[in-house]
Amino acid sequence: MQKNAVGKWRDVVAYYGVQKRVVGNASALIQQAIDECAPLDITVVIPEGEYYMEKYLVARKGLKLIVNKNATLYRYHNDAMLMNGDRGGALGNDDIFIDGGTWDLRGHLLGYDGSGFAFGYAKNITLRNATVLNVNYSHGIEIAGVVNGYIEYCTFNGFIDTTGTRGYAESIQVESGIPGGFPYFGNGDNVNCKDIYITGCTAGASEVAGTWNVGIGTHSSPTVTVAQGVYIKDCDYRKVKTTGIVANGYTGLQVERTKIEAANGIYIYHDQATKTNFVIRDCDIKAINGAAVMVNGVSVGTIERNTLNGYANAISIVKSKEIDIINKNDLTAQTNDAITITDTCSDISVHRNIIRKAGRHGINSYQNITHLNFYGNEIIDVTQNAFNLQGASVVGVIIEANKIKDTTLNFVLSASSAISAMIFTKNYYPASISTPISSTALNSDTTGNKTF
Repeated sequence: MQKNAVGKWRDVVAYYGVQKRVVGNASALIQQAIDECAPLDITVVIPEGEYYMEKYLVARKGLKLIVNKNATLYRYHNDAMLMNGDRGGALGNDDIFIDGGTWDLRGHLLGYDGSGFAFGYAKNITLRNATVLNVNYSHGIEIAGVVNGYIEYCTFNGFIDTTGTRGYAESIQVESGIPGGFPYFGNGDNVNCKDIYITGCTAGASEVAGTWNVGIGTHSSPTVTVAQGVYIKDCDYRKVKTTGIVANGYTGLQVERTKIEAANGIYIYHDQATKTNFVIRDCDIKAINGAAVMVNGVSVGTIERNTLNGYANAISIVKSKEIDIINKNDLTAQTNDAITITDTCSDISVHRNIIRKAGRHGINSYQNITHLNFYGNEIIDVTQNAFNLQGASVVGVIIEANKIKDTTLNFVLSASSAISAMIFTKNYYPASISTPISSTALNSDTTGNKTF
């Protein structure tokens, strides 16, 4: 292709003379293409082949970069592969669109940290159809203080941690802009991410490196809000090690149609005051060591139509309020309670779910709890009690219209004298259970139930 034949796109090999499989000036020439083309709305194209990158790339405002699906960029330096700002600058560049390519950081060979992509302090950032390989110590993508970010159909394979200290490292990190968390550039003013859309992404091992510890998340303090509006859909984290999603300080979190299999499923932590407003919907989550869903310090959330299988709990709720567990969640807890509600919670509703198996209780609530409503659930197999209400001060409980099928449990209801204002009615359970109700609850009613 001749230079005078180029229209709205430029091939970096044909137009700029980038050489393949040579450690030299590939980054410098691709950077020249970016610098010249981005302001003119000309798309930069990297054709198929292998490129040895001697320096990180900087995405300029308005960049459109298309990387052939058979192109691989290999890192031969000690930084991120691409960032949207100059090192030490105050802000990032807006309106970035990058599609395709394999970006191999070679962390198993180089031993350097540095993320695949670092996007910060900007708006309108899109990365799609990219494969990021062999990251040492850092992240596949870091997103800090970005408004309108789109990460679509990207694959993150291979993570190296020779120190054994990066159990929380995420393939996709979403956080606020702080110098310690995002060291590349920016003013460090703690600006939140807003409206981050993550669709169809996966993480796992590569041919030469192990898997990621965390799929998506942040290791910021849960007492600080770092992102407003994080939308995760159709992702697959069945090959990560520690936790699928860690949402510390996220508001407006939505997780839909996502599959997770890891030591822990989804952890949502917040400050017990800010309206968190999360939704987990139509997901399939298996926790090998812990809970499928852990909610701590959260205000307002919905968990619906999921299959949740936890080694400890299907769902654990701590210090939270206004949580709805509704609409046919299929819940299994291998060793503990299917649902645990504990330590200063209020306004928790559990409606129309299936508790398939519980290693201890079906629903267990204790320690300073107010306003619980358990309605229309089906409980198939529990080891001890279908409903267990104990501990200090559980006030205001309605348990109604639940169907209990297990014939070998201890009690359908066990409630201590620390429970008050409880209504247990219109539930039905096997007639073969000799003592279905064991209750010394105060100011309570346990009449109107049926057997079959």
